[in-house]
Amino acid sequence: MFSVLSVVNNICCIFHLQMRLNLNIVCAMNCATVAAPEVPLVNLGVRQTGRIAGFDLPQDRRARLLEMGLTTGTTVKVIRFAPLGDPMEIEVRGYRLSLRKREARGVRVTVL
Repeated sequence: MFSVLSVVNNICCIFHLQMRLNLNIVCAMNCATVAAPEVPLVNLGVRQTGRIAGFDLPQDRRARLLEMGLTTGTTVKVIRFAPLGDPMEIEVRGYRLSLRKREARGVRVTVL
C-alpha cells in the first residue's frame, strides 16, 4: 500500500508542477502582450525603418499625409536629413518623400 509520506510527496510534486505550468503560462501571456514602443517618426535615425502606428496631427495635415501614402501599417525608412536638419527624406511605398519635422513629429511609428 501507499505510505502517507509517498502520498504527501506525490501531492507536493503535482503542486510544484502545477505552479511551474502556471508560471510559464503567465510568462507567455506577458511576452505576447508587450508591444514595441511608439515613437515620433522624427526620432528615427538615418537608415532606420519603422511601421506607421498612427497620427497626432490635425485632420487637414493627416489627410494630406494619407493622400501621399502614409497610412497606418505602412513601412517607412529614413533616408537622410537636410544639412540644417529640416526637412527629412523618407522612403515609403517605393518612392521618396520629404517631410518637415513638425509633420514628422505627428506621425507615430514602431521601430522595426
